[in-house]
Amino acid sequence: MGVEVVFKLGLDVHGVVDHIPDHLCRLAICVIQAGGEVHIITGGDMKRTKEQVSKLKFPYTHFFSIQDYLNDRYYGHNIGLNLIDGKLLYPDWLWDKAKALYCKENQIDLHIDDSPEYREHFETPFLYFQRKRFTE
Repeated sequence: MGVEVVFKLGLDVHGVVDHIPDHLCRLAICVIQAGGEVHIITGGDMKRTKEQVSKLKFPYTHFFSIQDYLNDRYYGHNIGLNLIDGKLLYPDWLWDKAKALYCKENQIDLHIDDSPEYREHFETPFLYFQRKRFTE
């Protein structure tokens, strides 16, 4: 018997899933039906972003929020946090590598994101989604 290979897809929400939900929904369904995993990997807080994804009727198997992860891990530590409008603001050096670390730890096969500044931190294949509007 061979080892079962599970394809793991990582998707950003804001600027990717919410920009072309129908196309990515079909892709997510195919991945899940084939026995794979679809990981929502977002900077937004988990509760609000899950509500947004739910309204899109977007299928996923796992959910990761940078904001919730960093709040759980670093809140109360002296790492240069700022509080702006009641929201913790993390240093770029910490925020920008969180998705890459999640993808590495969870063996994501491909991550799609619209933030090019994250690319340099990734070992996981990273597909940069650039929103472009064409005019006729």
